[in-house]
Amino acid sequence: MKEELIEKKRNEMVAVAAALGLTSNLVLQCSQELDELLVEYQNNQLQQETSN
Repeated sequence: MKEELIEKKRNEMVAVAAALGLTSNLVLQCSQELDELLVEYQNNQLQQETSN
């Protein structure tokens, strides 16, 4: 599930960057949201590894 959200946000960021340029505020926003998703995913993975 989380992987799908990450991929969707990554694709959105790439599309926005292609349309508006890399310095667009919307690209920055997408990038920050993607970072948050990635951190959540990594934290969940670490929790699963330590609980096993």
